[in-house]
Amino acid sequence: MVDPMALLGRLIEKMRRGLAMTHLRSGPMGLEIAEHKVRGRIGCEPGTEGSEPYVVIDGREISWEYFGRMLTTFEGWQFKLDIYDSSEEM
Repeated sequence: MVDPMALLGRLIEKMRRGLAMTHLRSGPMGLEIAEHKVRGRIGCEPGTEGSEPYVVIDGREISWEYFGRMLTTFEGWQFKLDIYDSSEEM
C-alpha cells in the first residue's frame, strides 16, 4: 500500500520544480523564448470546429501563430519535439 502523504509530497515537489522553470522572457518584440528549450502543454477550444491549437507556456496561453513568430528567432536551426503525457515527468 502506498502512503498518501508520500504521494502528496512527490506531487508538491513536482509542482515546485515546474513552477521554478521559466521558458519565456520579455524582449524588444514582446514575449520570446528565454533559452534554447521551451516546455508547455498543448490546448484547444473543445467543440469549436476549425479552431487553432494553442500552447500554454509559463502559465500563459500563446496562440499557435504567436508561438511560430517566437520560433523565427531560431530560423535555420534544427529542433526536436517530444510530446509527453501530462502525468509523465519531463
